[in-house]
Amino acid sequence: INQTERITSHCSINAKHTMAACGKKNYFTAILWIVLLWFIVWPVAAFCAGIWVLIQPFEAFFPFLKGASNFLEKLITWPRDTGKAIADCSSTCPTPW
Repeated sequence: INQTERITSHCSINAKHTMAACGKKNYFTAILWIVLLWFIVWPVAAFCAGIWVLIQPFEAFFPFLKGASNFLEKLITWPRDTGKAIADCSSTCPTPW
């Protein structure tokens, strides 16, 4: 097993690691996810949170809002998935669905 495979397996198996242990490529993707989080994920989640709070009381009266509510909830929790991708040095883009 070479050094790259050892680092890659370390990043995918061990949840408690530093980003520096993941190598240059994964370090770059972690920075990319931070930029994504700052400029896209947080604004989208904040906007959706306001709409989600407004439609919550009406979900009991209008069943068709349940699907929209579930979709908005996925968008609201997108920052958590992005943070996990940053911490794991994931090379896969975090998506809300």
